[in-house]
Amino acid sequence: MAGQRPQPAPIGKFLEVKGGLASGIIVSDIQKAVAGVTLPKATNPALKHDAPGVLGMTYENRFYLTLAKKPDLDAKYPAIGKLVAGAGVLKKLKAEDPVRSVRIIRVGQAAREFKTDNATFQKLLEKSR
Repeated sequence: MAGQRPQPAPIGKFLEVKGGLASGIIVSDIQKAVAGVTLPKATNPALKHDAPGVLGMTYENRFYLTLAKKPDLDAKYPAIGKLVAGAGVLKKLKAEDPVRSVRIIRVGQAAREFKTDNATFQKLLEKSR
């Protein structure tokens, strides 16, 4: 259609939406390389699954969004972020919905300097104990 920008190719898709959780898979080869290597793999007691919209990783290239409080996930999987915009979309998610982008917003100097590699994450965990 004239005037519409083409949609970017999906970087992932939701596989299942049930039980207060929307789980998905990363399908982009570029994103697979980044997610598996650089995202934390250990849980952090300071990051809780305490609301809808918590983003986390279950396995390499597998992710989830909470649709409700899910405290049972706190000790199992690392929460890596929280939804800050578009909460209305959570109620509309269904299996096979594409994920076209994820934007990580860092606020403040400390957030901008924060590294997301596993070594940095492990140091933070050690400090919190």
